Amino acid sequence: MQHETRRTDVAIHFVVHDEGDSVGVVVVEGLKSGTRLNGWIMDQDKMIEFDAKSDIPIGHKLAIKPIKSQLSQMSNYPLRPRAPQPTTRVNFTAAIRLIE
Repeated sequence: MQHETRRTDVAIHFVVHDEGDSVGVVVVEGLKSGTRLNGWIMDQDKMIEFDAKSDIPIGHKLAIKPIKSQLSQMSNYPLRPRAPQPTTRVNFTAAIRLIE
């Protein structure tokens, strides 16, 4: 559940640019599931709080509101198969000889 307050001297765990954004970015190491997270909405200088539902590494995004699937937004567009990507062949025997 989201709770909004004004920014004070609390630890900031994630940042959001604008209150209209759907995601924030984690700015601290080692966030564990169940941690009460404090987020700062920079443009409006507001704080929001969430409980982490899983461990979140630094630099990862977290949803702060429900996000619609991109596929549902693209329902009028035909999906095209992805072109095969070239593969690189590695001569493992030669690589092992270099290591030895």
